[in-house]
Amino acid sequence: MAPRGVRDRSPRRTVLLWSGAAAVAAAVVTTVILTKPPARQTASQPILTVPSVQTLIPSPNIKTAYFPDMTSRKTGWMAWGSVHKQGEPAVARTTDQGRRWINVTPRTDLVGAKLSLEPVGARRAFLVVIRPGKSAIVYVTTDGGKTWMQGKRVPVLYGDGGAYLATRGKDVWLEVGGAAHYEAAQLFTSRDGGMTWRLVAKRAPNGSGTLPGFGWLVFTTAQDGFTCSNFGNAGIFRTDDGGTTWTPVSPGHFLQVDLPKFTREDGLAAVYLISSPSFFAEFLRTTNGGQSWSVVVGPNAPEASMEANVDVLNADTAMYVDVAGDIHRTTNGGLSWQTIPLGASSKALVQRNVIISLSFSSQRVGWAVMLAKSVRLEGTQTLYLTTDGGRSWTAVAK
Repeated sequence: MAPRGVRDRSPRRTVLLWSGAAAVAAAVVTTVILTKPPARQTASQPILTVPSVQTLIPSPNIKTAYFPDMTSRKTGWMAWGSVHKQGEPAVARTTDQGRRWINVTPRTDLVGAKLSLEPVGARRAFLVVIRPGKSAIVYVTTDGGKTWMQGKRVPVLYGDGGAYLATRGKDVWLEVGGAAHYEAAQLFTSRDGGMTWRLVAKRAPNGSGTLPGFGWLVFTTAQDGFTCSNFGNAGIFRTDDGGTTWTPVSPGHFLQVDLPKFTREDGLAAVYLISSPSFFAEFLRTTNGGQSWSVVVGPNAPEASMEANVDVLNADTAMYVDVAGDIHRTTNGGLSWQTIPLGASSKALVQRNVIISLSFSSQRVGWAVMLAKSVRLEGTQTLYLTTDGGRSWTAVAK
C-alpha cells in the first residue's frame, strides 16, 4: 500500500490583462507572482514497513494457536499469543495445506501484547496488536507476510477481550472489546486500508452506546454491515450508515451467533440454542441482503454440539460434525443435509478423537483439529487434512 502522493497546496493564480501603463506595472507584479517560490508542499506521513522473521517452524503447537484460517486449498494462516490462547506472540503461514509453516511475525515489540489475526486472502492479512487499555496497532501485509505496513496507533479503552476486523477494499472496520466487561467495545473505521482510524461507535460497560455489543463484523458494502450481540439474548444487528447506528434484524434470541457468509443477496449463519445438557446448532438464512432473517427448517436438521463445530462456506454450503463424529453437508442453505460416508480408517480415527475445530475452503478441501477422547483437554491437538470432502483424513501438524 503505497504512501499517498504529494499534494500541491499552492493557491490558484489569476492573471489579469490591462492596457497602457497599467499593463507594464501589472507585468512587473505578475512576474514577481509567477517567479515567487511555490507554497511549501506537504505529504502524508510515510508508511512504516516492517520485515518479518521468515524462518521455518518445524512443529507448530496447534494447541496454543488459533485454529488455522485456510484462505485457499493450499494457503492458510494462524497466530499464537492470541487473546484466548497462551504462548509467545507469533504469526505463521502455510502454502502446502498445513504441512509446513513459516514464521511471518513482524519484527516489532510484541512483549505484553495480544494478537488478533484476520486473513483476507492467500497473500493479504491484517494483524491487530493490542495492548489492553492502552492502544491497538494494525499491521497489513499484501505479500504473504514477508513485510507488514504499520498503521497509526489507535488509543483504546479495552482490548483484553480481543478484536474483530472486517474489510471491503480500502474500507476497514476494527472493533476492540473487553473481557471483564465483555459487552464493552469501541468501533473504528479506516478509509485508507487500515493506516489511519476514527471512532464511529462504542458501547460502555453499563450498556450505553450505539453498539449492540462486542462481536464479529462483516460488511457487504461501504455502508451496509452486520454484527452480533452474544450477551444473553444473542442476535444479528445491521447498519446502513457504515457502523454508526445498528438495528436488530434476526428473529428470536440465541445463545450464540456465528459470522454469516454472503453470496450476493443470500446469507447463511449458524446459531446455537441451549437444550440441556448440550448446545445445538440451527441456521438463519436471508435472501434480501440481510434486511431480514428466518430460521431454516428442513429434513435432517443438524443437532451438533458446540464442541463439534459448524463451518459455513457460503450462503448455500455448510458442514457440521455431530456428537458421534459424523460429518454432514448442505448445499442448499440448510434445507436438506447429506451424511458424508467415512472410510474404515477415518471412521476409527473420528471415533477415537473429538473434532474440536472444522474449516473447509471448498466442498472437497478442509481441515480439522482433533483431540484424543482418552486425554481430552490435556492432550495433544493434531491438525488433519481432507481432500475428498471429509471421507478420509491425514495428519499434517501437531
